[in-house]
Amino acid sequence: MTDQIFITVTQRGYTDSTELFGPFTSIKEGKRLVTDDLDRGLDGDETRYTFILVTNDKVTNHEVGYVLFRDECEVRTQDIKEEHFPENP
Repeated sequence: MTDQIFITVTQRGYTDSTELFGPFTSIKEGKRLVTDDLDRGLDGDETRYTFILVTNDKVTNHEVGYVLFRDECEVRTQDIKEEHFPENP
């Protein structure tokens, strides 16, 4: 099995729901198919798309990055969309 990326989507606010997307062959593919066209999160306070690496038939529990939407942020100087991928070139 090759490395795969899964994306968990956690919504805080009205429903506190969680979803799972994937597998994807890369972070780039996951972002392109799930988050690139979004400029807001799901209905609620905050929506976080967490990218998880799965390798060798087991979850490494290795978060490789996230895309976070703070739809109801108190301070408007803060960006609604934040991306953090420290190991992604």
